[in-house]
Amino acid sequence: QAMPVLRLPMRISTFATFTDAKPSFGYYGDRAVWGFTTGGIVQLPRFAGLEVRGSMLRYGGISHQESALVGPRVAVHIFHTTPYLSFLVGEGNASWWTNPPEKNEPKPRRTEAYGFQWTIASGIDIHLHNHLTLRLGELSYSKLYEPNKTLVPLTASTGLVFRIR
Repeated sequence: QAMPVLRLPMRISTFATFTDAKPSFGYYGDRAVWGFTTGGIVQLPRFAGLEVRGSMLRYGGISHQESALVGPRVAVHIFHTTPYLSFLVGEGNASWWTNPPEKNEPKPRRTEAYGFQWTIASGIDIHLHNHLTLRLGELSYSKLYEPNKTLVPLTASTGLVFRIR
């Protein structure tokens, strides 16, 4: 007799997180900014998946950063937790002051530019209910290549994941 093979369905989820970032990790005078990150995940039955995300970090500091990224994701389901790792690429936007206005230097100038960005993000999700998951924490490291400057943002996030299917 032939038995049907057990096939687990792919999972489709959306997420929203509060995100805090150090816009350029190597620059001391750069104050942290915060905002939100939202996106979607398609997770296949085994380990592989695909993630799409966008961030808008405009509050708290004197600079801001936005990004739109997509890339592969690896996740392992262990009881009610899911540790994951994503490698994302896309476009980022950042603005910064050449002479910050609070230093009372002449002619403060704000510079803004777009550029290629890559990000490595890793975190842990805790499953609360059938469709609701707590993103306990996520850390990410990025490189944002602007025309005259390379920024190295470091971010931390927490939020919710809602499974659609």
